[in-house]
Amino acid sequence: MTVIIDTNGITAPTANITNTITANTMVDATGNTIPASTLVQGSAKAWVKFTASASPTINGSFNVSSITYNGTGDFSINFTTAMSNANYVAAISCGEAGSSSRTCSPYSFSTSSYRFWSYSGANVQLNMPLNSVIIFGT
Repeated sequence: MTVIIDTNGITAPTANITNTITANTMVDATGNTIPASTLVQGSAKAWVKFTASASPTINGSFNVSSITYNGTGDFSINFTTAMSNANYVAAISCGEAGSSSRTCSPYSFSTSSYRFWSYSGANVQLNMPLNSVIIFGT
């Protein structure tokens, strides 16, 4: 069965959909296809952009409830919805405008949070003003 929703400038009827939509393949308007499992497994499960300090400021996020400050250059990203296991992948970046030789390093992975450290080029832990974390997994 194929369901096509194309309003093309027309107000579409509204409905309360409370059931699950199950599909093996997704098709876009031009006929490109992708397995539904690729969308589910390949989508970011959480992401956050934040400014580091003793009271971190979240600038934008998805599936992140809060950030815990564990000490200078040491942060835990807390998930709103837990991961199914701790075998996920984290892509992280940290730094500050105009500076080089900044490093961020994974510290620990759990189903409820991801912890990382940020360092200067001299291997000293620092709070970096520009931080981004993206989580992929199940």
